[in-house]
Amino acid sequence: MSKSLAHIITGSLIAIGSYLGYNYFTKKNPSLEGVLGSAALGSFIALFPDIIEPATNPNHRGFFHSVTLGLLLILLTSLTLTSEEIEENSKIVFGIAGSSYISHLLLDCGTKKGLPLL
Repeated sequence: MSKSLAHIITGSLIAIGSYLGYNYFTKKNPSLEGVLGSAALGSFIALFPDIIEPATNPNHRGFFHSVTLGLLLILLTSLTLTSEEIEENSKIVFGIAGSSYISHLLLDCGTKKGLPLL
């Protein structure tokens, strides 16, 4: 399986899980459109680090593939989901985007190169 395909599948599954989990905890009913939209968004966002920093050489990983960015995304996603000032649909989108991006970083952690700290 290609690395891009692994990112697409993982990002899509994480996004669907995030969408369903959010709906479960907020006692909302998920929709087919929501599941499909989540999968599409998750697939794209999971590829985003390699779009920003393409794998043109073995040392292509910079800030957008870093542990630091991953931790910042976790913090920002958490703050977004707990904010009372952000509307529900935006929370879902931010949660899906954050978790899908982080899925890319987690997959890359398992490679020989790993992730840079910064």
